Amino acid sequence: SVLRLNAFHYSSAVSACDQSSKGSSWDVALDLIDRMVSAGIQADNVPYNAAISVCSSGSQWAAALAVLARMEAGNICVDEVTCNAAISACGEGRQWQAALALFAG
Repeated sequence: SVLRLNAFHYSSAVSACDQSSKGSSWDVALDLIDRMVSAGIQADNVPYNAAISVCSSGSQWAAALAVLARMEAGNICVDEVTCNAAISACGEGRQWQAALALFAG
């Protein structure tokens, strides 16, 4: 039988990008999000939060904010975990103004 991938699989794969490479695989994490969306898989915020965290680890603050914008555009729940990860990404990239803007909401 063929394995049907779901949001859990994608979340796990995105999280593995951070754990195995200290953020250097941020582009792979974003590609996984793209593949998930292209496959029509509906997901909660977990894989997106993981992607933002990978971007943060890779000092890719702009990519992290792009994921956040994608979440907002797709009406995917942005919660405290999401905001903390995005603020952390801005901090890693020394983008204090963007971090403050997120903090202010």
